Amino acid sequence: SNCNSCDTYRIVVWLDGGGETLYDSSSYPFATLAGNVYSSHTSPCETGPTTLGSPCDTFPAPTAAPTAVPLPAPSPVPSSPAPSPVPSPVPSPVPSYSPVPTSVPTNFPTSLPTSVPTDVPTFTPTSLPTP
Repeated sequence: SNCNSCDTYRIVVWLDGGGETLYDSSSYPFATLAGNVYSSHTSPCETGPTTLGSPCDTFPAPTAAPTAVPLPAPSPVPSSPAPSPVPSPVPSPVPSYSPVPTSVPTNFPTSLPTSVPTDVPTFTPTSLPTP
């Protein structure tokens, strides 16, 4: 799945011995030089330090080709001073409210009207115009 020509897939090598380690990490370091572009693993699709083939392009390499050197372990993070205590929140004043009335009005009508008013005008439809 990893055999393509330089026309479709390229590996740009910035470090001597660099290459594609996604499918072939066990072959690192590869037989490559910084400043060259290689095709992916050549036919017969085997992995290994020399299966990238010959360079198919170049680019300006750094003046001194770097080598893969492990980075030093990070130094311990210095302890920081204890954080300042968080100030206590200031309570907000409690709003005042009017007292709730305790009495219930009693002047409501006790019965509903039983008759219909007779002085209401009535509407009699007339013929409507035809559209």
